[in-house]
Amino acid sequence: MNKEVNFEIAKLLQEKGYNQWSAKWYSVEGFCYKENEFDNCIGYIPTKDCNAPTIAEVVMWLYEKYGVWVSCDATVNLWFYSISTPETGKMLVSTSDNHFNSPTEAYEAAIKYVLKKKLNMTNIPTAEEFMLDTLESMDQQEVERAMIGFAKMHVEAALKAAAEKAEITNKAKFPADYNPVVDEDSILNAYPLNNIK
Repeated sequence: MNKEVNFEIAKLLQEKGYNQWSAKWYSVEGFCYKENEFDNCIGYIPTKDCNAPTIAEVVMWLYEKYGVWVSCDATVNLWFYSISTPETGKMLVSTSDNHFNSPTEAYEAAIKYVLKKKLNMTNIPTAEEFMLDTLESMDQQEVERAMIGFAKMHVEAALKAAAEKAEITNKAKFPADYNPVVDEDSILNAYPLNNIK
């Protein structure tokens, strides 16, 4: 788990907002370097593309930021992964039928699955899907935590949409002046309320 994730996953992590410090990084060509490897270099210095965190760092980030736990186990030198939400005790995915040749392969497959399938904000469940999938056989406190989790999904999606769609206009009184103002409507209309179903 102290091995860095591959270049494809590192780029996915960057897209999903991973910005933690890492001891290694990937160049735009996909080569992995140590953080201070070129500090005293005079020649060619590659262009940094993204951080290269270890598998362990990513597993903890997914848990701390999204409440998703990734684990791997072995059966006769073949590895599989499982993905769960410890807060609700729900197993999201288990690949006990699909095996990998190493723990690194299994962890990377699990991380890639979470980044591509579970953290895709365009696939936020409806309230009915969320209840059927999550709330069965829970006590009141667990239901409250789950509903807060449902609300957080929409808030995160709304904030992301607002950040992407915010428009700045110039409200200067004179042509030579510059008075930038964020257009309120561009933010208020960034995430339509009919997305919450």
